[in-house]
Order: sequence, then structure tokens, then C-alpha cells
Amino acid sequence: MKTLTALEREKSSLEKQIARRTKEGKRIQGKVVRHRKEIARLEVMLEKLLGTVSTGALEKITGKTPVRQRKLKPGRRAVARPGQKKRLTRREMVVEVLSAAKKPLNVDEIVKALIAKGYPVKSKNPKRLLSVTMYTSKTFKKVKPGYFAISK
Repeated sequence: MKTLTALEREKSSLEKQIARRTKEGKRIQGKVVRHRKEIARLEVMLEKLLGTVSTGALEKITGKTPVRQRKLKPGRRAVARPGQKKRLTRREMVVEVLSAAKKPLNVDEIVKALIAKGYPVKSKNPKRLLSVTMYTSKTFKKVKPGYFAISK
């Protein structure tokens, strides 16, 4: 039979193991929660990129059920609500800049003019974004390498 001191040492050792494992379990639970939030955030980003909105992913992040927005058909724009300013599309903003300039401009000049006029530029690289718009849109024509005008 074990002596009383041996049993007390064993009890102390087991209590330390329980405390250590409990601490480790809480740490792992925290990691699990952080990873789930990160997965939900990435799902939302993916859904935004794909153009779909899942209420489940947004609900996981915010804890609130979002108001579901109507998906517009391609080529359609949302109508401004009463009391809300009409937002111009990127193409409409560039048309205004080019028509005011009355000469062909390159992408750098167009970006500078947009910023000077106070149009919102949220992109990290507006030059690249605008270049794609200029080259793919039939609204603009390439006059010479890198310079664009409004097509008639």
C-alpha cells in the first residue's frame, strides 16, 4: 500500500496535469474561434467576388442577420433612393473628364483629373483599374498608344 505522503504527491501531480491540460484546452478553443471567424470572413470575401451573398457567412461574422439585397441584372444600375445623391459609374466619370478636357488624355492624366474633381477613388491601384475600363469599354477609343478620347 502507498503511504499518505506518496498519495498526496500523486494527487498534487494529477492536479497540476489537470490545470495544464485545462489551460491548453482553453488556448485551443480560442484558436478554433479565431479560425472560424477567419473562415467566415473569407467566405464573405469570396461571395462578394462571385457576386453572391450568403446570409450565413455574414451572420457568423456580425452576429446579425443582414438585409438581403436584390441582385441586379447585368447592365442595370441601382436607382438612387429619395434624398440620396446619384452615384456616377466609373465610365460616366471618365466621360465627364474627357469631355471637359476636349483633347485625348492618357490614363495618368485621367486619374489625376478624377481625383482633382473629387470623384471617389477607392482602389489601391486606380491606374490599373482605369486602364481596364478604357481598353474594354466601347465608350472610349484609343487615339494613340496610351491616349484615349470619347468615341462618337
